[in-house]
Amino acid sequence: MVVVLGMAIAVGRLFVGIPFVPPSGREIVKRLSGLPIPVFVRSEEAVDECSGMFCKDYYGRGLIRLSPVSCAKAVDAAREQGWRSLPLPSDLTFDQETGAPMTPSEGYFRFEQRQADEHTFAWIDTETCRVYAEIDIT
Repeated sequence: MVVVLGMAIAVGRLFVGIPFVPPSGREIVKRLSGLPIPVFVRSEEAVDECSGMFCKDYYGRGLIRLSPVSCAKAVDAAREQGWRSLPLPSDLTFDQETGAPMTPSEGYFRFEQRQADEHTFAWIDTETCRVYAEIDIT
């Protein structure tokens, strides 16, 4: 019974987040990037930090590596969604948390700042097929 429940939670996590269980890198990247991310990918990093009353301050980031076929689909989707080409323009400045991976020089990115204290940033590296996404609400 415990084994079946454990397997159900593991499979369910691939598709939906489970409260009080930290999200995987795949969950974070899929939610924030809007790219077609397959169910099984190699997650390299996941950070999910919440502070303040009712999680007022939130920081999350994820880094995954895609297969070449999945990468091509994600790059096509990024182009269709209007992502801009890397490198980042010199007039785009924002603070990234310590430990965030370096932004690649080739690929595509999306940056959205909905409010002065909230931004979402995502990139896809066309050389290594890594996809990164972060959200920072302070």
